[in-house]
Amino acid sequence: MKSRRVRKGSKRKSRKLKKSLRNRNRKIYRGGERKEYDNGDVYEGELRVSKYTNTNEPSGKGKMTYANGDIFEGEWIQGRRGYQGKMTYSNGDIYEGRWYNNKKQGEGTMIYANGSRYVGNWDDDERDGQGTMTYPNGTKYEGEWFDGDEVNEGIKTYADGTQVKGLYNYGRKDGAFSLSSAPK
Repeated sequence: MKSRRVRKGSKRKSRKLKKSLRNRNRKIYRGGERKEYDNGDVYEGELRVSKYTNTNEPSGKGKMTYANGDIFEGEWIQGRRGYQGKMTYSNGDIYEGRWYNNKKQGEGTMIYANGSRYVGNWDDDERDGQGTMTYPNGTKYEGEWFDGDEVNEGIKTYADGTQVKGLYNYGRKDGAFSLSSAPK
């Protein structure tokens, strides 16, 4: 059997070349990149070639202007809103906080167009866990939330200073309550 003579270092160069070709496909393109989608959405920011779709996807910091007028500025993971970001909705609502898989998840603040403000925990795009909602009329609810509704123990303070403490079941009083009036 005839042996092939390999030039010294050629195997090493071959491995380096293969590795660089693999890494080239995962290259992050820093800011200033722009991607326009068929549906009218426009993304500006960092892009990375997705290993699943082999297309440039938002990954890192960027801004997406949706065709419906919504604007998201923040961090992206494989084409989805993730980590920290701010969404300004076309109806005037503004959410700033944590995201996971395109949904509000963890600590965040939502300022609604009607003047209401929620500060607290979110799960799967719903108010969930401990949080405080302040309504435009001055009423404030501090307590637990589940699927966007007031549940379990909470305190509702009205604009005149009256406090109602007790159990809530999907926004309604449930069971024993204590009432305290504002000092006159």
